Amino acid sequence: VHVLPVGPDPVSGGDAQGRLGVLAPELRRKRDAKDIIKNGLFIRSGSYEFIVVKVEPEDSFLTIETDYFVEGEPLKRFEKVHFICLWDFESGSGREDTSSLFSDYISPHFRRICNSGEERASILTVGEVLRVRDRDFQVMASEPQADIGIMDQNTLVYVDWDLTPEFDKIHIVPFQDTLPNAYEFDIFNDYLKPYLTRNKHTSFNVNDSFRYQGVQFKVVCCEPAGPARIGRNTTIYCEGVLHPSLR
Repeated sequence: VHVLPVGPDPVSGGDAQGRLGVLAPELRRKRDAKDIIKNGLFIRSGSYEFIVVKVEPEDSFLTIETDYFVEGEPLKRFEKVHFICLWDFESGSGREDTSSLFSDYISPHFRRICNSGEERASILTVGEVLRVRDRDFQVMASEPQADIGIMDQNTLVYVDWDLTPEFDKIHIVPFQDTLPNAYEFDIFNDYLKPYLTRNKHTSFNVNDSFRYQGVQFKVVCCEPAGPARIGRNTTIYCEGVLHPSLR
């Protein structure tokens, strides 16, 4: 279980042994009571507040054999968080009003945690992508600025659509010397489509290259000019091969 202070550090210099010393009485109490430990759970020990950043497995209780990690900067409470709703070639064509993105997706998702009756909050990392029902939301920015922080009922939330443009056409070609020669294959279905499915929010430019299962690809042309994303209406071409000298 990974636990970090919230706000001021109870120990000068963030000493791990010192933090564990502050936490020990409450951790021992929770272990004896077999309290269920969840991500985002607040732990108050004396006058200090901590939060569970990560517990494995989720919804488990502490034992004698539990490993404790307390290294890391104290977490701040986010005053503001900005989300964008991402789209990709698997997304539907309809786009709700941004107010619906908040009321139908973000608000219910986080309210479920804050209103669970437990002393919990959501821990967010700037840049992470969250799956909420059938849509993906990315944490774009926060105030105060921090890589990771706490979102609670007092956090102001802003939600917008991702405005990354969509390609009309894109031509992606493999390098000849990276293609398998021991078996037959379909370059699109066996290599290109699986890569795009796993990296569906990636934006591309001409001359970008990437690898999948050992095969290297390069974007040789696209309309309009990037950066842009492959969408439902994008025509994808993958005919031809590239000589290694064109890397």
